[in-house]
Amino acid sequence: MFHGGTNPKGAAGFLNEGQTPKRSYDFQAPLGEFGQVRESYRRLRTLHEFVKAFGPELAGMPVSLQDGQDRIDPSDSETLRYAVRSDGERGFVSIDNFQDHARVPSRHGEQIDVTTGTGERIRFTGIGLAEGENCILPFNMDLDGVRLVRANLQPVTVLRVPGRPFRTFVFLKPDGMDELTFHFEGDIQDVTVGKADFERFMVRDAAEIVCVTRALAGRMTVLDGGLAFVDDDNALLYEDGDGWTLESPRAENGIAAYPEGLLGSPRPVEPVSVYARLRRLHADRYEIALPAGMGRLFRDQRQVADVMLNIAYQGDIGWLFCGDVLIADNFCNGETWQVGLRDYADAIDAAGGKLTLVVTPLRRGVRVKVTSSMAARLEQSDACVADVTDVYATPVYHMPVGK
Repeated sequence: MFHGGTNPKGAAGFLNEGQTPKRSYDFQAPLGEFGQVRESYRRLRTLHEFVKAFGPELAGMPVSLQDGQDRIDPSDSETLRYAVRSDGERGFVSIDNFQDHARVPSRHGEQIDVTTGTGERIRFTGIGLAEGENCILPFNMDLDGVRLVRANLQPVTVLRVPGRPFRTFVFLKPDGMDELTFHFEGDIQDVTVGKADFERFMVRDAAEIVCVTRALAGRMTVLDGGLAFVDDDNALLYEDGDGWTLESPRAENGIAAYPEGLLGSPRPVEPVSVYARLRRLHADRYEIALPAGMGRLFRDQRQVADVMLNIAYQGDIGWLFCGDVLIADNFCNGETWQVGLRDYADAIDAAGGKLTLVVTPLRRGVRVKVTSSMAARLEQSDACVADVTDVYATPVYHMPVGK
């Protein structure tokens, strides 16, 4: 699932009555239930740009698993996981330093040998990857007449900048890579880049290469003829019918563009302050007080896209009510629970600005005792955890971006 959502309430009850949340249908999707930008979204966007640029070429390349890769046990944290896709002459090596439900340590000093259909052996050296990192490395890649024999950086996209006789190839620096090197054919000197967020160089007069870090790539948007970089991981730049719009929890934001001047700055907005006051009513029940006039806030302050209620809690399940209506629920996963309030603003006003938060305790060391031959049963636990450590509200602004 790419974008989370909220389940409607059916005429006879909730659509989900089992072992999943009744209202929230988020499941840590790349774009959250209320439009939150998550790390998986930033990583997927980079991968999507790669597929857009190189997908037709990649799709025709069969997969080759080498050196027993098809026999790696999930519990094996020592063997480097990789696969090759190639048309026999050129292709890509996909490396993954991640395994579900297991910790895979960072890698250093690895090497990978690839043999092409013509018998040419290409050796990738200086391979390193941070824990949880992955990358796609090219070999025998055509850079508009220049052969890139191999690179320890991942291609992302190709740009045609207006007025330039050459194209720009954008590469990503994988986290933890030991040697960030481009190795070219013939007498073209190898190029090793550093760890700066943004670097660029020319390969003769044939092509420009731009290199960005993983962190900067996550804040990058590919434009027609260039790149734009927001200055906040939680900001989202997107194109709508009227041009470009930036959505951010900050009232002041910056955008860098390459080439410079390709995109203007976001129009500043007037910040608003929204408080959220917490009062404990019972061991597992809390009252959250919000300002009066939440509905008016969204009607009068058009730059406010939403107000995110952030709930840091410990327990099993969180339930958020407006009056007697369940508006959101959450299975605690250790992350701060976020609820967008825009769609409930008028209902919150009608309830006097009050929400009720209920936390179902997480029971540790549960034991079930059957006390009779009937259905009676008694649950005992070593500890019950139900606590709210913080509640605060964060406005989310949207602002037009000029060119």
